[in-house]
Amino acid sequence: MTQMKWLIRVLVGLVGLFAAVMGIGSLRPTNHSVSRFVEFTKPPEQVWPVIVDRLSQPAWRLDVTKVESAASPSGKPRWKETMSDGMVVTMEERAIEPNRKLMVDIADPDLPFGGTWTYQLSPTAKGGSRLQITEDGFVKPALYRFVMIFMDPADTMSKYLTYLGRKLGENVTPQAVN
Repeated sequence: MTQMKWLIRVLVGLVGLFAAVMGIGSLRPTNHSVSRFVEFTKPPEQVWPVIVDRLSQPAWRLDVTKVESAASPSGKPRWKETMSDGMVVTMEERAIEPNRKLMVDIADPDLPFGGTWTYQLSPTAKGGSRLQITEDGFVKPALYRFVMIFMDPADTMSKYLTYLGRKLGENVTPQAVN
């Protein structure tokens, strides 16, 4: 009989823990916005082609193993990125201003998250360039929003900027935008 009481207490405790996690997650905001930037010694005209050459990114992005073109109902450029953990994310270009601005959406409504990355590239006074990426994203499930407490929402963009720096032969450290 005591084993049964112990088992019931453990089960009640687990249910309570799960309820607390889901409750905390449901109280967290669904939407977020985060920005990071780096400065390169290379001018925008040298940085831009690397950013928009999506199919070549697996050669320098350690978090992506494959990029392939995908059909788009809107006619805009669309591609699938296979991440190093096996997740496949469909992306679509929303807007582009060559050498200046690129907006890219996650184009898969079945994912538990989504949003837009806005790349803003501008020249610096020293002849280099500044690249800022802003993620306006969302996380749907409460459980995922709870897990986000322990994660850096800018981690993927910080990795992207670091890998891009390496591709350009520069050691950069992404900075938060104030």
